[in-house]
Amino acid sequence: RRRLAADRPKVSGKRSLVPLDGPDEGERVRGRACRTVNSIEERTRRWGKGRGVRTPKTVTNRFGPIAHLFFYPLLGGFLRTKEDPTIWAGPNGNRFLSCLLVCLSRILECAETQPGTEVLAADLWDVAWSFRSAGSPDVRMAVLVALAVSAGCMPPEHLMEMMARAEGGGGGGLTGYLEDVVLRDSDPT
Repeated sequence: RRRLAADRPKVSGKRSLVPLDGPDEGERVRGRACRTVNSIEERTRRWGKGRGVRTPKTVTNRFGPIAHLFFYPLLGGFLRTKEDPTIWAGPNGNRFLSCLLVCLSRILECAETQPGTEVLAADLWDVAWSFRSAGSPDVRMAVLVALAVSAGCMPPEHLMEMMARAEGGGGGGLTGYLEDVVLRDSDPT
């Protein structure tokens, strides 16, 4: 092996890397580098936006008018079979119920502000409210999701009516339920 002397320039292949010969040379190289970087940045597409200015498109919600065709058959199937222990008992039944509540919530959320969404929201609220004291944390979490989505899809006066009905039903009502959720189901970490 050959040792490189500290006073000789390092050689890499056929090119020798030498120190710059003064401030003029350094400025020239820096200027060329900046121009190159600016040229590259002008041609670089960031985050797939392209070069042109895109105008936002209005998209109509085609799912909203038919959301009830998905919502009510699922809800009806649940109501027909809710007494069947082979489906709804045990941990698999709890998982199935929590997935059903979340699925109904997603259907309602995707329906957005279509006429009739308030009716779906009220029905989901009623079903979810009946499972607020379930033994499974998964079901209780799904109840929270369903109540939150239902509340977001109701007009304020209808939401106040549903909350008043929940308060009048005993068991501490909605505020008592939410306090119980915070105490019993909150994540301590």
